[in-house]
Amino acid sequence: MTKVKAVAPVLPLRWRGSGTVEPSVELQLFVSPSFAPCLQAERVWREIAAEAGVELAVIDIESEHGRAVASELGLAMVPAIAVDGRLVAIGVQTHDEARSVLADAVSGVRR
Repeated sequence: MTKVKAVAPVLPLRWRGSGTVEPSVELQLFVSPSFAPCLQAERVWREIAAEAGVELAVIDIESEHGRAVASELGLAMVPAIAVDGRLVAIGVQTHDEARSVLADAVSGVRR
């Protein structure tokens, strides 16, 4: 798992010319590799993470580490996204929905 150091959000969210989200965030996608919607969510979130210039940690909830982190978040369903250790979305998002979820999470908007 790749960890990205969490940094306090800067309001409002800015997309740098390179497509990078300012500030850096810890973006985690919780998946079950055998569940097809998780594969779809991973494709969407990998593209959004690359576009935003953040690293995406894909966490298998069937692993010991994944179960522990999911338990800490009270996660009961996958796929799910956490930003800076806070659960922000469950299910498969479209690209536009994922962009909105990430922007809202970084700027502190609760959904």
